[in-house]
Amino acid sequence: MILDYKKNLGAFDRIIRTAIGFYTLWLVLSGTVTGWWAVAAFLFAMFNFIEAALAY
Repeated sequence: MILDYKKNLGAFDRIIRTAIGFYTLWLVLSGTVTGWWAVAAFLFAMFNFIEAALAY
């Protein structure tokens, strides 16, 4: 069985996801968000970076 997924993100979407990733990462690193919210924000930022890099 072969799964062939088409890329779904355009250039503008990738830029927006990268910007959101940098913003949430900045919130975590600056100490604005702390505790479990910081962990969730960090994971959210990483998923945005991965999706922007892979364009899926």
